[in-house]
Amino acid sequence: MITKMKKLSVLLALSAVSLFAFTNSARAVIVGPYANGSGLHLWHFNEPVGNPSGTIFDTGSSPMAMGTALNPEIVGGGIPYPGFGNAGNIGNPGDHRGWNNGGISMASLLGSNNTPYTLEMLVNFRDNNAGELLREGGGAALRFYYLGGSSFQFYTPDGNTFGGSMSSGIVPTPNTWYHLAGTYSGTGTAEAKLYLTEMNPATTAAVLRDTQVGTTGGSYSGVTGFQIGIQSAGNANAYIDEVRISSAALGPTQMMFASDEPSVVPEPSTYALGLIGLAGLGFVVWRRRRRG
Repeated sequence: MITKMKKLSVLLALSAVSLFAFTNSARAVIVGPYANGSGLHLWHFNEPVGNPSGTIFDTGSSPMAMGTALNPEIVGGGIPYPGFGNAGNIGNPGDHRGWNNGGISMASLLGSNNTPYTLEMLVNFRDNNAGELLREGGGAALRFYYLGGSSFQFYTPDGNTFGGSMSSGIVPTPNTWYHLAGTYSGTGTAEAKLYLTEMNPATTAAVLRDTQVGTTGGSYSGVTGFQIGIQSAGNANAYIDEVRISSAALGPTQMMFASDEPSVVPEPSTYALGLIGLAGLGFVVWRRRRRG
């Protein structure tokens, strides 16, 4: 009898733990690689390893051609972040290698004129020297530039430079993959946000590092072209991957990191059945003890 009661007590405890785990389970998830069609533009850099002579493929919802220029490189092996295929090498300081589209308008690249957008990428800095990451074709009206140390430039094509720099608050560790993102609320509020987050499966949200408010009333018109790398003063000494452009100012859980909670939300009947089951087991244990 005592053995049976112990078994029932253990079953009761396990049932309680199972119900709690079912209703409260949560774990961090890395969302990427992003699904094709996610965002206006999306580059996975999964072309064959080497120095490509063609384009890198845009798998976003509004794809555009990105031709090779100045000896870009696709790398594989142990360099890319695990599970993300190949990556792009945009070169060492002093190099101006990468990919470009010289004629695309900002409205085609970012969405309608003066509306919100997000630029994001995975980046692995091999050192902390300054260099270009992303920019528009003819200048720096649209720019995502690493200034070295903990500073970045995030310029928007309506004329905002946000004081010339935004701070990540941390110096990226060389040879470590990070998710880097800049979001812009559009001309209405002209708010820019900088996110820099180490790629870690335990992370549930991108880390907001800086927020700046610019001026309003500018225009994207007259700004054309887009480049990944290719800057006359030199690119960042970095590998780059999963470059995505979205026509919205995405939040910290709308990019590379998220929680799977609640991946399944139990119906009220599920809770009821679980509680009934626990009550039934408790009643059986009580009766056993009374008889014993």
